[in-house]
Order: sequence, then structure tokens, then C-alpha cells
Amino acid sequence: MFGFGPLELYIDERLGDILNNCDTSSKKQVARNTMKSLPLDVQETEECYTIHADLPGVPKESVSVHLEDNILTIETERKEETKEEKGNVHFSERYYGKMKRSIRLPEPVDAEKTAASLENGVLTLTITKHHDKLKKKAIKIN
Repeated sequence: MFGFGPLELYIDERLGDILNNCDTSSKKQVARNTMKSLPLDVQETEECYTIHADLPGVPKESVSVHLEDNILTIETERKEETKEEKGNVHFSERYYGKMKRSIRLPEPVDAEKTAASLENGVLTLTITKHHDKLKKKAIKIN
């Protein structure tokens, strides 16, 4: 394909200027008022699952973790700081509001052998797999 050279460059620059100067306040409000999914890292070893979730600025009292029927659910809410600002706010991109994530763990787990910690804004869950040790049994054929 042939490019338009200087005309294409001119249009790209002007369009970039227009988009950079747009008022994003309406977009900002929409993004702040919708529930977000919580991104997770899930690692598996032979013995357990380790799950990490970034929760910057969220106190542990605002985090709820449930494990039922092998479905792990993490819910939290990050409340907006209410302080009087002097001057104009040019950007406000941090997310405030509810976040929720549910995942099904691939193997049965032991809910009683679960540990959780929240340090430096990272929630870490260690969930032990449930190993039913089946005894070897000969089955008689009739």
C-alpha cells in the first residue's frame, strides 16, 4: 500500500492533538461507577494453589474471600478518598468502587487448609489441594 506521506503525518498529528485535548470527565465517571473484574495470578504445585491479586489501597477489612464447591470468590471495594482539592484536577484515573472475581479451581481443595495475607497491596491465598488417598482394591468379577 502507498502512504500519503506529509498529508498522513499532518492528519495523525492533528487528530492526536484533538484527542489529547478532549474532556474525559464523562468517560471518567463511567469507568469509576462500573464493577471491575479483579485480575489474578494463579499458580499450581502438586500440593496447593497460590493466588495473587493486586489490591492497592484496599484495607483487609474491605476484602471478602469465599470458597464454596471449589469456586473461589474474592470481593472488595476501594472507597474514594474524600478530601478537598485546591485547584483543578487534570487526571483522575485510579479506580474506586467494587471489584469481584470468581474462579473454579481445577481440582478439589481443602477449605480448612487455606491461608490468606494482604501485604503491600497484594492479596496472597494459599489453598491446599484435597487428596483423597484411594487404597488399591481388587475388584472381583462375577
